[in-house]
Order: sequence, then structure tokens, then C-alpha cells
Amino acid sequence: MSVLRMPWKLLILLALVVAALIIILNLTGPRGEEVKISELKVAWPELKELPGRWCGSGTRSASAEAVLISCDERCHALLRYWMFAPMDVELEMNLSLEIWKDGKKIGERNIVARKETTGLYIQTPVILLTVPKGAEVRISKSSIRIPDCAGNEWRPPQIIYIRGALDGWKQVSKGLEVVRLSDGLFAVRWKGRA
Repeated sequence: MSVLRMPWKLLILLALVVAALIIILNLTGPRGEEVKISELKVAWPELKELPGRWCGSGTRSASAEAVLISCDERCHALLRYWMFAPMDVELEMNLSLEIWKDGKKIGERNIVARKETTGLYIQTPVILLTVPKGAEVRISKSSIRIPDCAGNEWRPPQIIYIRGALDGWKQVSKGLEVVRLSDGLFAVRWKGRA
């Protein structure tokens, strides 16, 4: 009798192991809709650096702004949200940042927007987004579709994607400055004559 029970137990155990492996592979395997949302400790780029790559959505009193960095199958963009708040108090506001694609929410993160006592605006930190091409970014009542919002003629980026090649470098050559934004992502800016 114990011989007959053994194969059933073994089959059930084997089925459970196979099911667990399938679940693990689905959770850790490659995904077509990869979304990354990172807060950066950098200043928002000046408007003169943004022509052809800047896009926004909102009103004069509250707006979301994006700057396209690069876009192939996945797009990289900087994002911020600001709201006019002319009060002499510190404010803090929790906002939900959502990423949508083909009618489905594929990413979400809570972002804290802050206002100092002396400023006129409550704003989020600069956010680095990696989203699939054609994704819609929603924050508060504003939404931006990446990269469609910038039209067809956006200029090549001043921010480049490099892995490990420039770690720790401050000056590449005369006139160029490299600033590390996050792992593998560097900003390169022209600072003067070569």
C-alpha cells in the first residue's frame, strides 16, 4: 500500500515544484513594459537647453513638464510637477505618479512635492522615467504621452546613456562637464571653449 501512495506523493510534489518554477520565472523574467521611476538630486534644466525636447500639460497654476532624453523601444525622460502656491508656509503634498500603456496601468509611485517658506511653487523633485514608447504619464490632473508630446522634430539629447565608461570623471575634455545622474546615466554639458 505504501508503494502505491509514493508515486502520487512524488507526482504532486513534482507538480508543485514545476508550478513554483513557472511562477518564479514569470515574476523575474524579462518584461516588455519595463518602468523605472527614480528621484534625482539635480536641478531642472534651463529652458534654453530644452527646445525640441520639452513638453508639458496643465494650466498656468499647475503643470507637469517632461524633457525627452532618448527614445527607442523604451523612452527616458525627466519629469517634474509644480503648482502655484503663493503662501509663506512650508507645504508638503503626496502625489500619485501613474504610467499607463494601452489602457492598463503598468507603473505607479507616490511622489512628495514640497514648498519652502520663501518659494511661490510647490514642486516635485526631478524624476527620471524609463517607460515603454507611447506610455502616458499621469500626475495630479495632468498627463503627458511619451514621446508624442514633443512632436516629430526633437533634437538629439544632451544627456547620454553610458555604462561604466566614465565612472568618477568630472572633465572629459576642455569645455565638457560630465555629471552622474544615476547608475549608468550621465549628463554631458558644454561649459566653454575646447
